[in-house]
Amino acid sequence: MNAIQYCYDELNLSDGDAQDTIKGNIYLVLKKQLLSNLMLISTTYLQPVANVLDDFRLLEEGRIKLKISNKLALNFNVQINHDNNPPQQVKKTDVNYSTKLEYVF
Repeated sequence: MNAIQYCYDELNLSDGDAQDTIKGNIYLVLKKQLLSNLMLISTTYLQPVANVLDDFRLLEEGRIKLKISNKLALNFNVQINHDNNPPQQVKKTDVNYSTKLEYVF
C-alpha cells in the first residue's frame, strides 16, 4: 500500500524567524510473513519539499515481530530519520532501536 499526500510545515528557527514549506508525503508499507510466527514489517516515508526537490526527509520504521503465543509477541524495532538539509545544529540522521513486549487482550 502506498499513498501520496501534501502537507504544510512551519519550522520555528532559533533566531525567531519561521520557515514555511509545503512538503509531499509519500509512503510505502511492506509486510512479509517469514515463518508462521515471524513477520517483517517496513514503513518508509519520503517527504520532499514541493518547490526544492533536492530537499527532503526520509523516515524508515522497521519491525520484526516474533509471536510467542496467540496473545504474546516480541517486537524488535528500528527507526531511522534522515533530513538531507536539517536546521543548524541538528544531526542529519538519527537511529533508534527498541524492543517491545506486546500482549493482546
